Amino acid sequence: PHPDTAPVKAKAAGLYMICTLNKHAAERKGYDDALMLDWRGQVAEATGANIFFVIDGDIHTPTPDCFLDGITRRTVIDLARRRGVADGGDLG
Repeated sequence: PHPDTAPVKAKAAGLYMICTLNKHAAERKGYDDALMLDWRGQVAEATGANIFFVIDGDIHTPTPDCFLDGITRRTVIDLARRRGVADGGDLG
């Protein structure tokens, strides 16, 4: 949902319910999971996991401006930076 319509920075926003419905729909079609798009149509996250892309050796992840910036996501980013894997350019 658009960030103006739901408290996207809170777990109580109903995003887990939306993701669960989409995961079940994907499983009925033979997939393991579904990628969730934000209100702009850009990849935001999977139904129960954050998304990280490696492109030409650089790690990229969506900016959490309309989905929960949770502890798992922040921990992965912190570990990548500490190991010198990411310079922080596209790491939220």
